[in-house]
Amino acid sequence: MPAFLYFIFYQFNPETMDYNELMKHQADAGRFLLVFGLIWLTATLIYIYIKDRHVFAVWWILPAIGILSYSLYLVIYIRAGLHPPINENDPSTLQGMKEYLGRNQYGTENMMLTSCTGRPISGITRSR
Repeated sequence: MPAFLYFIFYQFNPETMDYNELMKHQADAGRFLLVFGLIWLTATLIYIYIKDRHVFAVWWILPAIGILSYSLYLVIYIRAGLHPPINENDPSTLQGMKEYLGRNQYGTENMMLTSCTGRPISGITRSR
C-alpha cells in the first residue's frame, strides 16, 4: 500500500534527472514511506486498543520480549571486558563479536556430518 501511494504522489522519470535530483527524490521517498509507516502503525495500534485491549497488550509484550532476548548479548561484551582466561575471538570489539556469533573459532567442519559419519576432525586424532 505505501509503495502504491508513493508511485501515485511521487511520479518521476529517472532518465531526465541528474544524480543530485535523483538522490533528492530517493530521500523524499524514504521520508514519505517512514512518515506513512509511522502513521499506519499508530492508527493500527489505536484501532486495536479500541477493539480489544488484550490484543493490544500482546502488541506491547512481544516487542519487549524481543528487546530483552537481544539484550542478553550484552553479557558477552561484559564477560569479554573482564578478560577471562578462555576468551575465544575476544568479542570486545565489533569484529570479534561477529566472529564469535559466527562461531569462526570452530572452523568450517560441518559438525553434523562429523558426528554422524565418524570422520575424524582435522587436526584431532581419535584413540580407540
